[in-house]
Amino acid sequence: ISNANMLASDVLVTGRTGNVILTNLALSDVLVENLTGAVTLTGVATDSDSKFISISSTLSLSGSVFNGDIEISTSQAVNLTGNDFGQEVLTITKGTGTMTISGNINMGGANISERGNFTFSNNRFGAATFSKNGAMSITGNIGDSLSCVDNVPAPTGSNNNITFKTGQCSN
Repeated sequence: ISNANMLASDVLVTGRTGNVILTNLALSDVLVENLTGAVTLTGVATDSDSKFISISSTLSLSGSVFNGDIEISTSQAVNLTGNDFGQEVLTITKGTGTMTISGNINMGGANISERGNFTFSNNRFGAATFSKNGAMSITGNIGDSLSCVDNVPAPTGSNNNITFKTGQCSN
């Protein structure tokens, strides 16, 4: 779906095979679940919650505006770049594959757990909690609070401007 105003509409894709590509859309919310394929959102604006659950390939969200919480669960590779999260909460749990979260703004919160290795760079957020993940690089972020617990190995990073840091990220 491309170049449409679907502001009062939802996009629901569940139990399908193929790729979901949404480009330059205004819509209400998005639910993609049990997809054998990839998901790509570029230039999308939502006014409600979005959920991406059990995606077999790459999930890419870029240049989009989310005015509702974002839930990503049990997906493969995840790339979130250049998005505006409207002070909403981003929750990412479980899954394998590389993950890059970079250049995003207005993240009210970021809760990431039980993922593999990932990069979290140049984001602006309120509070972030990282737990039970693999190797993480946390670099160039600006935030109010950052808590890291039970990550193996402990996160590495530099050039962050974080007001309160606890756990493995206290240094």
